[in-house]
Amino acid sequence: MCGYSCKTNAVTSNDFLPEIKNAFIESYNTEGERGYTVSFEVENSFFQPVGVVAYKVKQDLTADDVAGQLYQTNVIHESRRIQNFKPQVFNQENGVLFLVDSTYFLKKVNFKKK
Repeated sequence: MCGYSCKTNAVTSNDFLPEIKNAFIESYNTEGERGYTVSFEVENSFFQPVGVVAYKVKQDLTADDVAGQLYQTNVIHESRRIQNFKPQVFNQENGVLFLVDSTYFLKKVNFKKK
């Protein structure tokens, strides 16, 4: 997906991106892995999320991360279980990434702590 060289725009006008609802974040630390579980809902839209950013780390979304309009994924910050794991550092605010016409747009989200 989006590596270090892709173009990402922080959206200042959210008119064309879908509304993000029920956005929550919860930290976890289990069995040698530490990070955040992020969940949110997206209203029906032509544009679907492709990733999330939580505390400067990006996590791509997969088909396993979505059930209807609900998205949930683990944003891994540190892992001793995954050999040679390196988080995808992404110097943007917390939010949801969308791909629109080959350009990534970040919709900023204030995730509520669980």
